[in-house]
Formats: sequence, C-alpha cells, structure tokens
Amino acid sequence: MFFIDRDPILAFRLLLLFILTYLVILLIKVWFSSSRKEHLRWPQERDDKGEEMVLDPQCQSYLARNEAIFSHGYYFCSEECARIFVRRIERGYSEKS
Repeated sequence: MFFIDRDPILAFRLLLLFILTYLVILLIKVWFSSSRKEHLRWPQERDDKGEEMVLDPQCQSYLARNEAIFSHGYYFCSEECARIFVRRIERGYSEKS
C-alpha cells in the first residue's frame, strides 16, 4: 500500500477508523439482539398459575406437570411422543451393543 510508506499517521488513523466502525456495528447488533431475546427467554419453571413446567424430551415443548404424561422416567405431551421417544432410545441402545 503506497500511502503507508508515505504517511504512517494516515495508516494509523484509517486502522483506528475501521476498529471504531467495527465496534459501533457490534454494539448495535448486541443492542438489537438483546431486545429480541426478551421474547425468546427460556420458559419459566412455573407457569402463570404457579404450576411446575416440565420438558418433553421428544418434541422439546414445555407443559404444565399436571397435564403431562409420565412414562419411563420422563414427562411427555402425548402418548405418541412417549412411544416415539422410547423407540428411539431402544434403537440407540441396541445399535451400541
């Protein structure tokens, strides 16, 4: 680059300008992403009624514990999810043996 040899101060200023521009863009991204994350928070451990929430390992949905189906040590949203999950686990164990 021909201007670096002629004016090292100019090269330093350009480098500083690029760094500051990058930092400003990064701050803007962080600011906007944090405002979106308020809507994408992890589900609360309790719902609005104070009931404990549990995770269905098959479909990754949260539901109230009293509405969930307990099977094989896990909570499921439906019998179908429980059946699919158990089959998937059994196949995984048989493939490893």
